[in-house]
Amino acid sequence: MDSQQQAQTAALHRIEAWSNVTETQVQTLTRNRAVGQVAFSASLLASGSGHTGPFNTDTTLVFRGVVSNIGNAYNPHTGIFTAPVRGAYHFEFYVFGSGGSHDSVVGLEKNGEHVFIAQQNYSHVKEPF
Repeated sequence: MDSQQQAQTAALHRIEAWSNVTETQVQTLTRNRAVGQVAFSASLLASGSGHTGPFNTDTTLVFRGVVSNIGNAYNPHTGIFTAPVRGAYHFEFYVFGSGGSHDSVVGLEKNGEHVFIAQQNYSHVKEPF
C-alpha cells in the first residue's frame, strides 16, 4: 500500500471514530431532552399519622404518600429515586423523635455512599405535648 492510500485509510478511521462519538452524544442529548423535567414530592405515609421504626439495620424508607412524581424518577415501591438526567437535585426531610429510648436518625445516600445524615438524640428531646 502506498503512503497516500495509508494516509486516506488512517483519515477514514479517524472520521469513523469521530462519527461514533458524535452519534453517542446525539443519542444522549435526545434521551435527556425526552425526559424533560424531573421532580417529586412525597411523605412517609399515604395518609394519617404514625411511626416509622425503630430498625436494627440500615433501612430504605419508602415514601408511600406520593404527591407528585414528574418524570417518574421516584419509585414508590422501592423508595429509590434515580436521576435520569445530570443536574442539581434538592432533597429535604425533617427528623423528629418523640422521646423514648431510641435516637432518630435519617441519612441520604447517593450510589451507596452517605451524602449526609441527620440525627436527634432522644436524651435531649422534650415532649412537645
